[in-house]
Amino acid sequence: MKKLTTILTLGLSIMFIIPAFAWASTHARITGTIQGASYVINHTVQPLNNTDPNAILERDFVLQCDDGSYYFLPNLDRTLKTQLINQQVVIAGDITGTQIIVHKVYKDKADHNHLFYDWDKDMAERYMMR
Repeated sequence: MKKLTTILTLGLSIMFIIPAFAWASTHARITGTIQGASYVINHTVQPLNNTDPNAILERDFVLQCDDGSYYFLPNLDRTLKTQLINQQVVIAGDITGTQIIVHKVYKDKADHNHLFYDWDKDMAERYMMR
């Protein structure tokens, strides 16, 4: 009876641990350009910059990599995304599937990357303002 209980406990433990690893995120730095999501997914009209009227029609923006893959950026404000339309950026964050929880956004400036946005710092400042 004790052996059966041990086996069942071990089996249940493994059953709950494996999905946790499957959904785990990976921290990475990815280079690409910010594009309209409907342009990337449905091949609609591409907004040229943040003053282009087509940018208003975009519901969301994604990071599109050179290999054609793309990632949604759910924790970035739309205003920040529109400022970066068609610009080369490096995003540091946690990747889960086709989304990146962004921690830092770097814009390409000549030979080096310039820190454009720091989500962790922004959240700390918002918390301090409460």
